[in-house]
Amino acid sequence: MIQLIETNLTFGADAMHLLHDIEPNSGFLNNEYNITPNEFKEHLASLVDYANGDNLPDGWVPFTTYWLFVNNKPVGVSRLRHFLNDHLRELGGHIGYAIGKSERKKGYGTEILRLTIEKAQEMNINTLLLTCSVTNFGSRRIIEKNNGILIDSKNGLNYFIIK
Repeated sequence: MIQLIETNLTFGADAMHLLHDIEPNSGFLNNEYNITPNEFKEHLASLVDYANGDNLPDGWVPFTTYWLFVNNKPVGVSRLRHFLNDHLRELGGHIGYAIGKSERKKGYGTEILRLTIEKAQEMNINTLLLTCSVTNFGSRRIIEKNNGILIDSKNGLNYFIIK
């Protein structure tokens, strides 16, 4: 069973361990790579706040963090930004996603992006911008499998639109 679940305060150590399984320089902003159990509950509370547009760091836009669970085990995480600012139009786009190293090459990247796109549609975000490194061929394939159309390549990034 595959589910995309919005961050909530009931997540346990398995979700924290997923963050440890996503390298910090994977193309996905993962500042939580070395998060401790004591920090994790506070982090979850911050993610809930960010989804509501509360307590955002300067320059950030509201975003919702989702977790891909397969048979009740978290295997991936995605972030859906509710709108874009100038910085995100250049670097980041609407959706960022990552699959834990131990769960890659099983189709979960395609699935987490597909399900996150559905969440964007529910929020009436009908045109999505996604970016990935020009050397990240796996992410490019995932975006293209989800109807991403390459619109530009510059500064080492590919820019895709999904409608």
